[in-house]
Amino acid sequence: EDASTANLSVGEDFVAVLQRAFATGSTAATLFPLTAISRRLASIRQEKGGRQASLMVKDDGTDVKKTGSKGSSRMAAQLQLEEDLARVRAQSEQKLEHELDSPCSEALRFFRGVMTAASPDQRPGLVAELALHLDGWKEPCLLPLLDRQRQLFDQQQEAQQAKSSLDAASKAELDRVSAQVSELDFSMDSFWVELELLSRRKGELKGELNGGSKSALEGDFTKERESWEALVSEGRPFQLLHGRPLQMMGSFLRSVLQAIGARDADSRGIFVVSVMGAQSSAKSTLLNFLFGAGFAVARGVARDGSEGATFDGQIALMCMTCSHLVLVNHKGELSRQLQDLLEVSLFAMKHLRLGRIQPRMVFVLRDQHDRSRSVHEDMLKQMRNHLEDAARTLGTPLHDLILLDATAVFLLPSAVTSELRQGQEVCWTSELFAREVLQLRGDIFKWLNADAERRRSAAGEPSEFESLVSWYDFASASWDTLVQFGEQLLHYRTLHEIELQRELADVAKSAVRDALDGAGEIGTVDGTALGFHARARQTVDGFVSRIHANPTRLELETTDLEFGRALACLRDECVARLEELFCERAADPRFGASAKEQARQQIRTPIEWAFENHLYTWKLHLKKASDERAMHELWVHFTGVLNRHLAGSGHRSCLSKDESHRLFETEWGAYEASFLTSLRSLTKDWQTLAHEVTLLFNHAVLKLQHEAGALAILKEIGPQQVAAATPEARRSSGIASVIEQHDEEWEENYFHVGWWAAVKMRGMALLQPAESGTEVAQGSLAVRAALIPKMR
Repeated sequence: EDASTANLSVGEDFVAVLQRAFATGSTAATLFPLTAISRRLASIRQEKGGRQASLMVKDDGTDVKKTGSKGSSRMAAQLQLEEDLARVRAQSEQKLEHELDSPCSEALRFFRGVMTAASPDQRPGLVAELALHLDGWKEPCLLPLLDRQRQLFDQQQEAQQAKSSLDAASKAELDRVSAQVSELDFSMDSFWVELELLSRRKGELKGELNGGSKSALEGDFTKERESWEALVSEGRPFQLLHGRPLQMMGSFLRSVLQAIGARDADSRGIFVVSVMGAQSSAKSTLLNFLFGAGFAVARGVARDGSEGATFDGQIALMCMTCSHLVLVNHKGELSRQLQDLLEVSLFAMKHLRLGRIQPRMVFVLRDQHDRSRSVHEDMLKQMRNHLEDAARTLGTPLHDLILLDATAVFLLPSAVTSELRQGQEVCWTSELFAREVLQLRGDIFKWLNADAERRRSAAGEPSEFESLVSWYDFASASWDTLVQFGEQLLHYRTLHEIELQRELADVAKSAVRDALDGAGEIGTVDGTALGFHARARQTVDGFVSRIHANPTRLELETTDLEFGRALACLRDECVARLEELFCERAADPRFGASAKEQARQQIRTPIEWAFENHLYTWKLHLKKASDERAMHELWVHFTGVLNRHLAGSGHRSCLSKDESHRLFETEWGAYEASFLTSLRSLTKDWQTLAHEVTLLFNHAVLKLQHEAGALAILKEIGPQQVAAATPEARRSSGIASVIEQHDEEWEENYFHVGWWAAVKMRGMALLQPAESGTEVAQGSLAVRAALIPKMR
């Protein structure tokens, strides 16, 4: 009775804290300020990463010397704009970093106080009690908003079907209601996320004070960690991905999983079962009945479908790469849309090389009144045949990617039966559903044990995941890879679309190759087809002969201008013919207009690179001729000086050593001043050099991304990173140059997220062979510590 009274008192205090946060109008930000700040920081850094590439000064193929002051001023203005934007982002980032050091919220202090005051046996019950109070407080606030939001979404969909748009008042109301729903989109998991961010921040501050050593503040969160450990050990659900954009939970959760694994170590390792399916398809209900998981079952929050195919593909691929068994929870019959999602996931799994294990796929069809297996097994066989064809297209057998039996379909009746009794609806779980779920549970463990035995007997390898923390490390690296490359591989809707894109890329490559090397009647001399390379070499050779025949200053400058115009005309002619050739070869109606337009815009780049190479070759010849002319003029000049001196003396006297030195210094000073003046007129300013350097760097990065794949860890950068000429200018703008940044900042700015996990996973065996896991870990740290400075 005393415990119940105490829990009731704690619950009332908890509701009072929630109510005070709700009264501020920014409920989520008041309750969980670190989470809100981290989201804004992630958004700024994501924007910074995108703008470094998208805000680069574009190269139009023109020479700076020919554009004059107008082109240089435009380039300087663009660079100044980028520097201003970078300065604003840096200031915003510094401000948010400073806000992270503020004291934790009242809600988190209350939560930590409850955890530290209670005994270990009481903590799980208190968390469950707080969850009930939270749900009871949210329900009257959230349900009317969800109903109104769903009505507005329906109106929006009807307007789209009628090819019109939602009226301004309804659109404003939808935005307002969605914002209010977002403010209430939190649960008890949000407290653990906030605690994770607090522990991480305190650890970072302590590490800075200790010169980067291990945080000494781990003891500050011992009771909270033990509480979460007790909940997870009992089978309570926990949140693995959080925030927007989604990111993995960090070291706090890892320490919890590590403590559980250390205590309950098992030589057989662990089995991982995932369920995926459409929203509100009762996935939580299925897992709760199968394993007693305790997932919250509530009304799904209405969405406008903005996540799209990429997000769905990332979640599906995350399940497939990190699980031994994947339950595909589906209402109704097996659909073409589901098959397309699996095909695209196979494509991404193959190219991202995430297939550490081959997950078994089992289809669980819900709410089936007619549970005759023959019809659905025929549909599954047809889907399997399509997936095998897709795998053959990818160049690998299906069983190397996933395990899919022709009979891996399980039919379940409705989980809830309801009827009207005395004017009230009464719901309960039917005995038939319970019996079928029990049968599915038994089959799941049979499949898991049989697959584990097969892998051990076939390869003699240990379990894939020895503990929870080993699974967490692999899942974290997999998610980083999906975030990094998901946009590139998972935006396709079907494998057919991928194949068409590949075919179109082959068409573009062949057209570019013919344009460069000479085919398709790009150009002919005496009936021999010539491409851009051959015609450009002929042009270079012809102009080199001209400058050797008459190497005067005027002739060199005139020839240089004529060559630039001639090569540019040749480039434009080749590009125009290339686009015509591409349009002819891509006239197949299977190719979409948007895909063809995107490919057409990209085929110009190889011609531009070839143009720059031939222009550089010409500049080398021109420099050699200019140097020879300059040496000749210098010889003529000093010969004339000596002849004039001798003529003045009637050739009756000679120069003394001192007189020759004075004469040389006078003449050389005049010549050097003229030469330096000429050089200054040709010297490019700092902004132009910053533009050219970053342009060359980004060209190299783009080529490496195609050649090295997952090991291409560098990102594109913008010229603002090197545009500030002096340290004073950089300090005033708040921008540190590439060579002035700390290793951590350098790694964050120029390396892809998760780069080290990818390098370690693919190359650690070659970089640091070792016999024990400890030696591998130590070698890993040593390689990482040495790699970043070398890359710099």
